[in-house]
Amino acid sequence: MGNRRFQSGSIGIGAMIVFIALILVAAVASTIVISTVEKLNQSSESTSDDVKNQLSTKMEIESLILTQPSCSAELFQDAGFGGAWSTVFTTGDYDNDAFLAAGAVDNDASSIIVEEGCRIIMYEGNNFDGAWEAHLDAGNQNLPQIEAAGGANDQVSSIKVRGFGVMAIMKPGSGSGDIMVEDITWSISCRNGTKVDFDSENIVESGSRMLDGMNTEGIDADFMSGEFISYGDYIRVPMIWMNCAPELGDRLELYVHVQNGDSLMKLINVQHLDRGKDFLFDP
Repeated sequence: MGNRRFQSGSIGIGAMIVFIALILVAAVASTIVISTVEKLNQSSESTSDDVKNQLSTKMEIESLILTQPSCSAELFQDAGFGGAWSTVFTTGDYDNDAFLAAGAVDNDASSIIVEEGCRIIMYEGNNFDGAWEAHLDAGNQNLPQIEAAGGANDQVSSIKVRGFGVMAIMKPGSGSGDIMVEDITWSISCRNGTKVDFDSENIVESGSRMLDGMNTEGIDADFMSGEFISYGDYIRVPMIWMNCAPELGDRLELYVHVQNGDSLMKLINVQHLDRGKDFLFDP
C-alpha cells in the first residue's frame, strides 16, 4: 500500500516537472518567435526604404540641344594619304555635285583621315546610295580599313561627315537626395550600318557644370569627384557622340544611370539635324 502511494507521488512530481519544462520551452520559443518577427519587420522596413530611395534617386533630362561641333575629314587620291589631290570636308552631307565642288575627283579616292570626334560615311553612288556604303571612325583610314568597312578602291562618289555634340540639361528627379556627381553616367546606343555602336561617359569626364557655368562651390570650373548636386539643381552635361552619328529618322535610346539609384531612358526620334535645336521639343 505504502509502495503504491510512493509510486503515485513520484508520478505526480514527474508530471509536474514535465509540465513546468513545457511551460519554460514554450516561453523560450515565444521569445524567439517574437524576436524573429521584430527583426523581420525591421529588415522589411529597411529593405522597403532602400528600394524607395533607389527608385527616387534618379536624374531627369530637360533638354538635348544639338551643338554639332566643327569636324572635318581629309580625303586623298591614293592609298597611304597621298596623291595628286586631297580635299577637306567639314561636317555636312556631300552628294556628288557638292563632292566635286569641294575639289574631290569622282571614283578616284583611296584613303581618308578622319578628325577625332568625327565619323564618316562613304558611298559608291552619287546621292548617298549605290552598291555599297562604308562607315569609318576617327583616325587614319587607309585602303585596307576602307575595304574592311565595306568600301572599295576608286569608287567613292558621295560622302557624309558626322560629328555630334549634344548639350544635355539635367536635374535630380523629384524625391532624390544629394547625388555625387561621379555616380552619374550617360550612354547612348545606335546602329551604324550592320553593327550596333554606343557612346558612354561619366559626367565628370564629360566636363559638366551647373547651369550658370560654375561648379557646386561657385568656382568657374568643371565638376570634380566628391561634389554633390541636390534636388532643384540644374546641370549641363556636354555629350560627344563619336560612334553614334544619327541620321534623319533614326530612333536612339539615351540612358542616364545613377549608381545605387535608378536609370532613366529617353527615346530620341531624330526629326532634324539643325544646330541649336532641341532633340526633345523642336519639331
